[in-house]
Parts: sequence; C-alpha cells; structure tokens
Amino acid sequence: MKLTPEDPIKRELFDTDVLFHNETHIYTEVIPFVEELLRKRKTNLLGEIFPKCYYVENSSACVGGRDIIVLEDMVPRGFSPSAERLVLDYDHCSVAPRQLARYHAVFYGLKNVEK
Repeated sequence: MKLTPEDPIKRELFDTDVLFHNETHIYTEVIPFVEELLRKRKTNLLGEIFPKCYYVENSSACVGGRDIIVLEDMVPRGFSPSAERLVLDYDHCSVAPRQLARYHAVFYGLKNVEK
C-alpha cells in the first residue's frame, strides 16, 4: 500500500501530489489499456510485470486529502523487494535492459496502433 505523506512540507518537497496523480493514471488507465491490447493481439510480450491494482483514491487535491494506492504483493510471483544499494548484481543488470526494452517496445508500438 502506498500513501502520500501527511506532512504538507514533505508533500511539496517530494511533489507527491503530481507523482501520485500520474501513478494512479498509469494503474487505472494505461496498464489496463495495454494489457487489453496485448490480449487482443494474443501476445504476452511483457509477461506479468505489472501488479494488480486493487484500490486507488486520488484525493490530494482536497484539503487534507490523501492519496492511496493498494497493489498486489508481487513476492508470490517471484519478485522481491530490492534492498537499497548503490550497485546492482549481475543478475539484476542483465534482466533490467531486457524488461525495459520489452516495456518500451510495447509503448512505442502503441503509437502506431490505429484506433
């Protein structure tokens, strides 16, 4: 579960209102659109790299409001939280470019899809 900070100074410092707005848009509009498009084309190019989004509340525009995003726990799918570190090991370095390439290929392809 992700929550915006309650402290207005932290919210402004980290620009969380904008970040959460963008993130809620990605989880509620963009990812479902991409997944549906890939299903229609019978391809699983991205695999299951996006967590399921169970709940979104985007209320930061309201005075005292908080943003909430509840996402699927990805650990059962084989993902693990990364420890904060400055250097990635070889396994992470080799997987990251492949997954990023797939991700960018799909979104680049969306630019050429007729509506």
